[in-house]
Formats: sequence, C-alpha cells, structure tokens
Amino acid sequence: MKGDRKSIHAITTWVRRWLPKVKAFLVIVSGMAALVLLYFIVHNHDNLFIVAKAVHSLGIFVHQVHQVHRFTSSQRPNPVSASFQSHGFSDTNNELLSQLSLLHHADHTFSTL
Repeated sequence: MKGDRKSIHAITTWVRRWLPKVKAFLVIVSGMAALVLLYFIVHNHDNLFIVAKAVHSLGIFVHQVHQVHRFTSSQRPNPVSASFQSHGFSDTNNELLSQLSLLHHADHTFSTL
C-alpha cells in the first residue's frame, strides 16, 4: 500500500512540473479520445444525451444543496441590502432613504391639498 502511494505521488509531482500548455493539450486529447471511445461503445446514441442531461441535473442539485447548507439561517445574506451595498449604500443609508421617501410622499400629499 505504501509503495502505491509513493508511485502516485511521483506521477503527480511529475505531471505538476509540466508546462500548462502541455497539460491543456493532454486534457483536450484525452477528452476527444473519451468521446470517440463512447461513440464506438454506445450503440444507441440517444442514451448519451439522456445521461448527459441527468448528470447535468445532478450537478445543479448538488450545487443548490451546497449553497443552502453553506449558510445557516441567521447567516444568509439579505438580497435587498446586498444590492444596496453593491451600489454604495449601507444599512443606515437604506433606513434614511426609506424615511426620506416617506417624507417626500407625505409632503407631496399635503401640497396637493
């Protein structure tokens, strides 16, 4: 077992020393080889589409579960305050803006009387 770990470690360190262009080329070539292999192995090619959609749906589900469990209920960000903060407003500015809009609305109502 220990010999296996050493050999895997040796291979991974050897691959890490490669240039990024070489790694990218090998990833592209191995992906194309996998597609050609699947083309010859699978007889009904409609099943590949179904499997691809199932794997994609599973990935979306896993991502949603991760996002839900990433925050506890008290740590979830408020989307409204997050959008105001992205535009440079803080929470105190949000309160001031809401009070000003109420005052403006009340002033406009009284001026029309």
